Amino acid sequence: MKIRLPLPRLSAALWLLTLLAAAACSSPSDRFRLDGRLDGISQAEFFIYCDEGNAPFFDTITIRDGSFSYERPMAAPAVLTLLYPNFSQTYIVAGPGEKVRISGDASRLSEAEITGTPDNELLSDFRRENSGKRESDTRLAAGEFIRSHAATLAAYAVFKRYFATAGEPDADVARSLLADLRKAQPHNAALTALGHRLNGMLLTAEGQRLPDFSATDIDGRAVRQSDFAGRPLVVAFWASWSNGSTPLIRKLRRLQRAYGKQLAILSVSLDADPVRCRRRAERDSLDGPLVCDGLTFDSPLVRKLGLRYVPGVLLVDAQGRIVARDVAIDDLERRVSDIIPAG
Repeated sequence: MKIRLPLPRLSAALWLLTLLAAAACSSPSDRFRLDGRLDGISQAEFFIYCDEGNAPFFDTITIRDGSFSYERPMAAPAVLTLLYPNFSQTYIVAGPGEKVRISGDASRLSEAEITGTPDNELLSDFRRENSGKRESDTRLAAGEFIRSHAATLAAYAVFKRYFATAGEPDADVARSLLADLRKAQPHNAALTALGHRLNGMLLTAEGQRLPDFSATDIDGRAVRQSDFAGRPLVVAFWASWSNGSTPLIRKLRRLQRAYGKQLAILSVSLDADPVRCRRRAERDSLDGPLVCDGLTFDSPLVRKLGLRYVPGVLLVDAQGRIVARDVAIDDLERRVSDIIPAG
């Protein structure tokens, strides 16, 4: 014989309290919530932003008495960046309807514990296990983490931190990891877009051969990679709207006077107006081929050569191998002298 125990009858007030408690433990289905406690900070501000997808944003979070709360609508999961007052940063995985919590100490903000979802707990475990290690050792661990968790946004976040934004990543390793991620996450639009942007940068990392390319200069003449074979080459990215481009152009003129035909220089302008670009080149007496197709950052040549900064520089030796990129302007003459053949 089955015995039925009577269910307790809840009063209306108790039902209301139960509903309120449930609501406090979750976020509305279209909103992401982030709460936190950072000891050692009485009052401060830090930033949270997303630089990917169709709706990038940049918000400020205010800390009062060490605590904060932040909420925003989200249509799809994304990797967000927290930029702390000491300029250290941490990635978190956010999604609609999710609630995440941060706890940590002001003296070790990059080691703050982030909990609430499996992806964020994976990231916290990775940060804790690799705290204090050398960057090279952490990057090795990052590669293993990405391969082991390739289907997660946590792996995507680790890839962004240790490979996509690294100054000079190992191009072969980065390409392999990117392929693993894209295979495991074929519908991740942000990852696909990152892959497109990163491809040119990896193909033109230090130690790689300058890729084949063809373009048309402002005089309508064809410009090809083969035109520069056998000579050291400076590929200079600049724009009329970039104040930093003026000292670069001045330095290019000095290099032309110093080395003449021993050194090839290819200028790539990010100007949207080729007429204005031509005027700038003529005014500054800049010789050598100049490519300005008016497509700015969408230029096929700019994408193929993996532009990172404006102004920017690629240095290529006489054998066609990239020996440096994004060289500081003050150091450009020294670096060029190193690749000019003796005699």
